[in-house]
Amino acid sequence: MSRIQNNFKTEKKMLKLSSLVFCAVVIAVLNILAISFLSPIPMRGVRLISTCLFLSYYTFFISGRNKYVVAILIALVARDYFYIHYEQDDYDYYFFAFSILSYILLLIKQWRKLIKYKFQTPSLLVGALLTFAFAFMLVQLEEIASPEFREPGITYAFYIFGSAIIALLLSSLYYYYRVGSRRSIIFCFLAYSCLITDVASCFAYYVSIYEMYYLERIAYVTSLFLLINYGLNTGLLDRERKYSTDYSE
Repeated sequence: MSRIQNNFKTEKKMLKLSSLVFCAVVIAVLNILAISFLSPIPMRGVRLISTCLFLSYYTFFISGRNKYVVAILIALVARDYFYIHYEQDDYDYYFFAFSILSYILLLIKQWRKLIKYKFQTPSLLVGALLTFAFAFMLVQLEEIASPEFREPGITYAFYIFGSAIIALLLSSLYYYYRVGSRRSIIFCFLAYSCLITDVASCFAYYVSIYEMYYLERIAYVTSLFLLINYGLNTGLLDRERKYSTDYSE
């Protein structure tokens, strides 16, 4: 009987994943069309609608929702709202604030698991080297974008924002290094999709490379898909908890 129930749950989860893939493809196509045919403000509005659709899907069609995933999606909705009128008043600060909040929530969700693992010297050395490499890239990106900043204070928000991305990337790599599960791979792809989204958006907006919006939007829809998939893919969670218990001593 338990085997039948497990098979039913697996089939139900696969059905949800298949419908999620279909929705993500449709939303990605709509975003590409928006970039091709709409002016900047409506085009940004399509991004907000996309995030709302993913939030609605996760809120109303997924059982056993994770509160962190819901909070992250709400923060992303707020970020995309301020992105629509990015040049108006202090909306650019609010955009960065909610971007940072979404990454911090994702970090908190992940570090609640990672703190159970004992740190190893090789991983710390590699982490230090990657931190220097990512920090160098952040400085170079700031030098490219800063001439277009509305005011000097944006620079500080940009560096905090970039630091949050770097922390997310390092956490995803360490998660995969220690666990090596399917969930850790999904989390790695999620982190790098966020990175590609923000770097492409930076080049598209501040350097006026309009074609980068296509990469930005595809990566953004991918990151939303992976975020919900990460929340759905709990099949290996018990094994990860057992692993953390065995190797945290």
